[in-house]
Amino acid sequence: MEERILVLFDTHVPHQINLEPVWEFAKDFKPTQVVLGGDVHEWSSVSSWLADQSKLLEGGTIAASYEELEHVIFKPIRKAAPKAKKVFIVGNHDDRINTVLRVQPNFRGFIELSKNIPKDFEIVPVNMPYCIGSNLIVIHGLYTNAFHAKKTVEAYHVSVLYGHVHTFQSYTLISPIDPKKFYMGQSIGCLSTLNPEFMKNRPNSWMNGFCYVYVNSDETFHHVPVIIVDGKFYAEGRKYK
Repeated sequence: MEERILVLFDTHVPHQINLEPVWEFAKDFKPTQVVLGGDVHEWSSVSSWLADQSKLLEGGTIAASYEELEHVIFKPIRKAAPKAKKVFIVGNHDDRINTVLRVQPNFRGFIELSKNIPKDFEIVPVNMPYCIGSNLIVIHGLYTNAFHAKKTVEAYHVSVLYGHVHTFQSYTLISPIDPKKFYMGQSIGCLSTLNPEFMKNRPNSWMNGFCYVYVNSDETFHHVPVIIVDGKFYAEGRKYK
């Protein structure tokens, strides 16, 4: 059976771009799986706890952050892809919640991702891969060097889709013995604004985009990176805006 997988990275709610065109594409694409590839929320509500244990709230409360996720991400996914399996990969920003729990154990039982992410989402722990099959995994991303796609392929020895760097880069390693065997590393752009307030107008290489994947019954796959420019993109022969 063919799988159709929609992969979305780095929304950094509440700094997300207009996601309505993405949800419209999801309705047309009818994915069997929707994978949130990490840094789904910015988690500014806990950043001050990590810096100096200050009790000053910056960016709202933790409860408000979870409510934002429900309104901005979870509910639209359910509406656009009601039959899809849903996966939440924990990114380094999402993992701030776990860091707070390590320094403030009294919060245990209340603020964990596992307690607040809806049960219809499978949670993949930080730095762990989500396996789409024996040939392809999705991770949030580990490396930010100039050749991060090459570094990722060499580290995992499998084809990898990842975010974290907010831009597109690819690298392919083909077996010299069997050309049909290859490892592909592909970073995918972000779904956050390209100059959020915390960047303070610093230059960057960020690009907006997402990815969708066809996976065949023999676990061969075809992935399609989609670049979003000024809120518009083309996919499957249609323009979305």
